[in-house]
Amino acid sequence: MKTGTNRKNIWLYIVVFLVSVVSCMIRYPDFETTLWSASDTNYQCLMNAKAMLEADEETVSFLPLITFSEDTDYGLEYSSGALDQKTGNYFYYISFPSFPFVVLTLFFKITELSVNEVSLYIFCSILFCISALVVVRLFVTVFSDRLNECCIVFVTGTTYLFSYEIMHSMGLTYWGQNWYMIFFPLLFLEFIKIEHLDRPAFKDYFIFTVFGFLLLQTEWSGYFALFAFWAISVIRLIKHKESKYIYFVIGIAVQVIISAILFVVLRANVVGFQEFINVIKQRSAGRIKISDYSLFAVEKSLMYSFGNSIILTAAFAVWMILYNLKNNKRMSVKKEYITVCVLFSVPILENHLFMNHALTYSMDKMKWYFIIHFILVYSVSELISLTNAKRIVFYSIGSIMMISLFSYLFVENNYRWHDERLKASSELAQFINTNYGDNVLGQLGDNSV
Repeated sequence: MKTGTNRKNIWLYIVVFLVSVVSCMIRYPDFETTLWSASDTNYQCLMNAKAMLEADEETVSFLPLITFSEDTDYGLEYSSGALDQKTGNYFYYISFPSFPFVVLTLFFKITELSVNEVSLYIFCSILFCISALVVVRLFVTVFSDRLNECCIVFVTGTTYLFSYEIMHSMGLTYWGQNWYMIFFPLLFLEFIKIEHLDRPAFKDYFIFTVFGFLLLQTEWSGYFALFAFWAISVIRLIKHKESKYIYFVIGIAVQVIISAILFVVLRANVVGFQEFINVIKQRSAGRIKISDYSLFAVEKSLMYSFGNSIILTAAFAVWMILYNLKNNKRMSVKKEYITVCVLFSVPILENHLFMNHALTYSMDKMKWYFIIHFILVYSVSELISLTNAKRIVFYSIGSIMMISLFSYLFVENNYRWHDERLKASSELAQFINTNYGDNVLGQLGDNSV
């Protein structure tokens, strides 16, 4: 693994960024039929931003605000929220981290854009482009000693930008998982950098701590990811006894504890400790596995989320195995790649703990991209030196991912509502606006949520 960026290849990242922008532009005309199927998350975030923009600082209390009393009450109550204990007037989200909601609200405040679906699409598109760049950079760093940088950028950029789940959940849906796809690669890159330094500077540890703390604000996925880094650091410390791993072991533990304490205290102080516990219990029960799902229900659903990438990964992996068997070549994986595999794999265990949530909200499965793509790129790196391998890799990945984009845009799928539900929703909105002038649509106007 090599850290640092080769300035001669900066144009590769410019190309990735431009393709990301083009992808957003291509999908924009279709976003109205896809945004609806993002379940309730987008509209919860928009309603929260609207409420927070109207609230005073004391009312917000650094917590996501659902609704108000008095004249601006939008009548929204969710099981994930609770009333403040002082006045009993304000309804807060208390089971979710504040960071994603606060950043979205600041985006609307700074840009002065309307709080509506189009503005949210712009915001999601910005995160989509940033995530593409950092994910590509991560895989270039991991595989730079095995593959040409151009090849890594092409394989990673193409599969990331045109995977069903990424196009939908990064491009159209907004929740904490969007930030996970940015902060996790950044944290991983900093971890690799520190590992390759004999004497890391204070700023290196500080940057790792900042990214780690931000990662913890992306729901439970962040805690699982930090546990993976902590476990690897414990093993490294025992084996190598280097002082930098003492920081990782102690530092990660401290920031996880601080993050958890802040999460509890900020919420319990506003809604009361008992109410906080009741909501957390209720939300946890709703997320865990239910008897209707099989043990590998999440894995089965991945064919829909990352089917094209899985087909490519399986094809190249089988080719690699058959080639090695035919040539009596022993397959061996370096320890550093085993470590990478572990760091990519541990966070997805969250999907099994909270299976119901993962199968209801597909954006929870975006993190599977890392382990699937790791296997793909590793297989490609083993085969790339063979005759015509580069040509096969280029044409197969390019063709299949273009088919993925085409089918996402023009073929009926579960991410889009091209059936009676969209028509029925439009008719319902028209009926409500006609007969109930004080409804939320009437209060906010046709161009707002």
